[in-house]
Parts: sequence; structure tokens; C-alpha cells
Amino acid sequence: MEPGIIAAIVGGSCALVAVLLSGLRVVREYQRGVILRLGRHGPTLDPGLRYILPLGIDRLTRVDLRSAPLDVPAHEVITHDGVPVVVGATVTLQVLNPLLAVTRVVDYRQATVQLVQAALRDVVAATALRELLLDQEAMREALAQFVDARAEPWGIRVTSVDLRDVVLPDAMQRAMARQAELRGGQTTASAPSEPNADGRQ
Repeated sequence: MEPGIIAAIVGGSCALVAVLLSGLRVVREYQRGVILRLGRHGPTLDPGLRYILPLGIDRLTRVDLRSAPLDVPAHEVITHDGVPVVVGATVTLQVLNPLLAVTRVVDYRQATVQLVQAALRDVVAATALRELLLDQEAMREALAQFVDARAEPWGIRVTSVDLRDVVLPDAMQRAMARQAELRGGQTTASAPSEPNADGRQ
């Protein structure tokens, strides 16, 4: 056999092996692999060394199943009694269905953040400022229920939504500070003076 033919066979064999090996993938213990095969969903891959069809036939998306906290940027919302406040939040989510998380929404993390922002607008708009400041446990429950019900079709479970960075308008902060100073002055003025050593005040 001619050397050129042998070289072609060896080169072709090496190329074929390289193509076949390119289909090897590692899925970690906390991940699941979602396969899109020629545009349609294929099998979901469990953790371990897995093989997908090469040459772009299979597209693998690894989905993290661990609970993950996401920061929701603070933005201004209006309370039920018309007070503008700046509110941020932290949401904790977990993927329950990797296939839905890949096929039902473009980016489930970003979509969840936007959902929490919408929830803040709706829930805070139905809440008075006093309730927002003093009953944050009820606010957290209302927000979590709002977001979880709407994220469920994406295969996402929202386990908690925690408020943070509740900032009042500067004018209201100054008014509250003045009121606190006045109360402190009235308390000092109304307090009885201490008796002297001889019993006189």
C-alpha cells in the first residue's frame, strides 16, 4: 500500500477519533444537563461522564440545581399612602425542573429578578408605609407567594424574598429626626429632678 494512502487513512482515523471524543461531557453532582437535539429537547443528563452527539447535533445546557441568592437592585416604588420609597430585595431560588428552566424562559435568573421587581411594585403599592416598616415578615410572605406562583411554570421554586435597603425620602427622614428630637426634649423636661443630699429638689 502506498505511503500516501496509509497517511490518509491514519489522518482520517485520527480526525474521526477527535470528533467522537469531542462529544464527551462532564455533568457535576449539583447539575443536570439539558440536551437540545436538532432544535428539539432530548434526554436530561444525570451527573457523571456523559456523551452527546458531536458536530452541533446536540446542544448541552448545564443547569445548577443548588439554591442561589440573587440581588434585586433597589428601585423606587410608591406605597399605598402615596409615599415614595426605595426598596431592594434578595431572592433565593432553586431549579426543580431543568428542562422547563431552559425551554420556557430565556434566562431564568434574570427573569426571576424582573419578577421580584414587579412584585415589589404591586405588593408595596397595596401596603401602607407603617406596615412596610413594621411588618416585614408579612411583606416577605406576600412577595414570596407572588413570585413563586409566577415562576412555577419555569420549573423554578422561590424559597424566600427578603427586603433590604428600604430608604425613605430625605424630607421624611429629616421630619422624623426632628420629631424624635422633640420627643426627647419633652421627655427630659417632664422628668422629675433628682433630690439633693439634704432632700431638697
